[in-house]
This record gives sequence, C-alpha cells and structure tokens, in this order.
Amino acid sequence: MNNSTKFLKQIKNETWIFLTFLLIATIVFSTSFLNLDYFWDDERFIFLNPAVLQAKSFLYFWHYNSDFFKSWPLGYGLFWFLIKYSPTQSLYFYKSLNIFFHSVNAFLVHRLVKIFHFPYPFFLALIFLIHPLHVESVSWIFQLLTILSFTFFICSLILFIKFIQNKNWLIFIASLALFLFSLWTKSISIFLPLLYIALLIFTHTKRKYYFALTPFLFISLFIGIINIRGTDIFLTSDRLDIHKHVSEKIFNYISKSIDPYLSQTKTEYVSTSDKAYYDFIFNKKPLTTNFTTDLGAVFKQAPWHYFSKTLLPFHLQFIYPNIAYSIYLNASVLFILFILPFFAAYLHKDKSWCFIPVMSFIFLAPYLGFTNISFFYWSNVSDRYTYFFILILVFSLGIFLKNKKSALGKIFLASYCLILIILNINQGLKFNNPTRLYEEIIRHKSHPVIYSLLFEQYLLKLDKINAQRILQEGLSKFPVDT
Repeated sequence: MNNSTKFLKQIKNETWIFLTFLLIATIVFSTSFLNLDYFWDDERFIFLNPAVLQAKSFLYFWHYNSDFFKSWPLGYGLFWFLIKYSPTQSLYFYKSLNIFFHSVNAFLVHRLVKIFHFPYPFFLALIFLIHPLHVESVSWIFQLLTILSFTFFICSLILFIKFIQNKNWLIFIASLALFLFSLWTKSISIFLPLLYIALLIFTHTKRKYYFALTPFLFISLFIGIINIRGTDIFLTSDRLDIHKHVSEKIFNYISKSIDPYLSQTKTEYVSTSDKAYYDFIFNKKPLTTNFTTDLGAVFKQAPWHYFSKTLLPFHLQFIYPNIAYSIYLNASVLFILFILPFFAAYLHKDKSWCFIPVMSFIFLAPYLGFTNISFFYWSNVSDRYTYFFILILVFSLGIFLKNKKSALGKIFLASYCLILIILNINQGLKFNNPTRLYEEIIRHKSHPVIYSLLFEQYLLKLDKINAQRILQEGLSKFPVDT
C-alpha cells in the first residue's frame, strides 16, 4: 500500500470517528434544545449588549479603550461576527455550534491520546465528549468561548509536541499563534507554558529549545495582567450608562414576550411600584449586590468535591456546598494528584505519570483558592475550568491502562461511558429546565440574581401565582430602596 493510499485511508477513518462523535454528542446533548431562550448572562454579555451590537468593526474589540480589550477580544469578536453575518439568529443555530465544536474537541482529544500511545483512544475521547460536567458548557450559548478556547489550546499543544519531534519552527509559530488565540478567546489556558516545560523535560529536549518558551511566558504574563477580571468587568464597571442601556433592552425583550397579557393584568403580578419591579429585576441583579467568596472555604471544600464529582458524577447539584469536607479527604486528593503520580512514574519507569500533577495545577488552581470566581457562590459546575479539568481524568485513565494492560480495560471503559451518558442526559434535563434549576438553587442559597431570573421565567410562562410568590419572597429578603 503506497503512502497516498495510506493517507486517504487515514483521512477516511478519522472522518468516521469525528462523525461518530458528532452523532453521539447531538443525541446526548439534545436536552440543550429544550431551553431555547437566553440563559444566565447570554443577553447581557452578547445578544442584547449594546457595545457588541453597535460595534462597527471586528477590530473594535481590540481597542485599548474598550472593555473588551481587558477581557476576551477574540471571543466577543467572534460573537459579533456571528450576530452580524450569520444567516440565522435562531438559538438552534447557536446551541448547535456548541455541540459541533465540542465534538471537534473530543476528536482532538482522540488525536492527543494517540500521540501518547494510550490504549483505547476512542473510549478515552468518548469520556471527554459525554462527561456530565460538560452539560453547562455545551448548553449555555456564551460558553462557546470556553469550548473554542479549548479548541485552540489543544491544537497548540498537539503542534508543540510535533515541534519537539521535528524541530520545525513554522510548527512552533503556529503553536504560539493558537496559544494566543486561546487566551484571546477565554483566558483559561494561561498556565499552559508549564505543561510545555514539562514536555521539554520529559522528552530530554536540548536546553537551547527552552528559550522557545519565552514568547509563551511573555504572552501569559501580559494577557494575565490585562484581563485578570474577565467578564466581571461588565458586572462591576462604573460605566452605569451601559448597564442601564442593557437593562432597558432586556426589559423591552421581556415586555414584548408577555404583552399584552402582562400589561392588562400587571397588578396581579406585581403588588409593589413599577420602580421597585424594574429595580429588582434589573438594577439589583447586576449592580448593587456583589458576590463574596471565601477563598479559604473554597480550598477546604473544592479538591475533594470536584475530584469526586469528576470520577463519579452521580449528583451534580448546581449549588456550591455549604459544608466543609474533611481535611483528610482534601489532603488525600492532593496526595493522589500531586504526589502519587511521581511514585507511579518511578515504579513503572514511565515519566508520563508526571503530567498528572502538572495538569492538575494548571486546571485546579482556581479550586485551590488562588482565584476569586464569583460563580462559586452557587455552582459546583464552574464551566470555565471543569471543561478543561476532564482532560486530567482522560490522561489518568490512559496512563493507568497503558501500564496495567488488561482485557477488561475496554469493557470497563465502555461500561463507564454508558453510565456517563445516562448521567449526562439526566443532568441536561435538569439544567435546561430553568424554573426547576433556579428553584433548587434558592432552596440552598438565596441571591437576588436567582430570584430575578426565576421571576422572569414565571412571567414568560404567564404563571402569575408563582411570579407573585417569587417576587414577594425576593423583595422580603432583598428589599429595594425606593
């Protein structure tokens, strides 16, 4: 068989693998289409954000006077392009984009595990594809930024490995550019150069190539400084005129959805003044109530909580737990992720085990209290980090099965994937039912954001009894200054 025939056969096989992933993702994440409405901050950050809608050029998002320059200019620029030039603005289209690129990422994970010669690459990539911790990222339109950031990240990683193998500087430049694109889309991969350092060490690459990491480190430092606040800038900015403009657009959107019924029976929904209604829904939600996160409490709870939910995601409530897990449980997780792999590397004489602690630090740093994430207030599924974190599980299983070859390995992976699919669908049904989701959250942790979102949901459903109940309960806990 000549080289061209082998190449065509490889392309055909990989095409079928990708199409299989896409079909599985479409089925498993079909629950995403049950909620064809804006979710969380979709409207505030994208679809009803005047700064996005009124931008005259793709370059606007890179202007140093723009808030987007301090955030993720490429990510917002991509949404601007889709809003301006997409042939449809159907939410089916946007949710389908998330599923498509998530499938692309699973395919890239498949390529990555093959590079490391892990057994059963299809099943390992399938675990990444269907893991229930991805439900939020795939279902929430705004998290296309997270998904695309991972796409650029893993492409950069694959190309950097090829650079180490071939010492081709064109491949190095491509890897560097994709790393920059990843950070510009969403700055999750900011510690990626640490993984590149590990790759150079474990492959015994000549020291002169270590200088190639200089631009990676400089880019990480520069972008880390300018966009350390991320999307929080749109929630905490002093430019209240923008917030007011956004609020008015959202108010008009909701009013249009429920008119004329609401306008005729408004007193049945709202027993307070119109101002109180408006302030509670819009001003109180994004501006006057800040999230507070005790980083020490996060450190006490997060390691075991996220580690266990990654391995066995049987119950993924969307509320960060109030309890503090035992210090012994957290210490055991840190031992498993940061110490045990070095013993395994020594025993098996396989340095690939050492990637686990490096990757754990890169993707677990926020959970260890190094970063203040407002989302921790109510959620244990912090999308921006758990999406990447599943890669640790994939690598751990791959390295383990590589060193413990067994005929039962494929059976174990297939059974595990089946369990994950069932859990994923169950989680998707809950996440994509906003009233059910918000009601569960406020039973554990009340916040005006959740009350206002839940109130909006009941208004849109014309459920006057529950709308009145939630409004009164929310106003009693979070009075509006009139």
